[in-house]
Amino acid sequence: MRYSRLPTIPLLFLLASVCCSAAAVAPTDAKEADLLAYVVRCEAKAQRLKETLATCKAKGQDIAMPDASLAVAELFCRFSRADAEQADMRAAAQRAMRYVEQMLDETQREADGVLQGGKSW
Repeated sequence: MRYSRLPTIPLLFLLASVCCSAAAVAPTDAKEADLLAYVVRCEAKAQRLKETLATCKAKGQDIAMPDASLAVAELFCRFSRADAEQADMRAAAQRAMRYVEQMLDETQREADGVLQGGKSW
């Protein structure tokens, strides 16, 4: 399934409007811990994508579009980390992280294809 990049910006504004600032505290329950583990997994995927995009850029590829996806994913991770502390926000944060993970996976596949020489952006 391919995701559409068009809903990315409205989703970003939606999440920004309902999020508060993040504070580094220990999880208070299992659902919070599960969401934080999901965020950490997506942050690792974002870091891998960032490294892959740097390689693509070094090889002369225009990475503007996938770089925008990466920036949105990084913001969602921060927002979801903050939302994990609020029980009433966890379900929305979980849905956002599923979308972020899908976006990161698809963008990583595209970036890998670019590095293998079969694609370009």
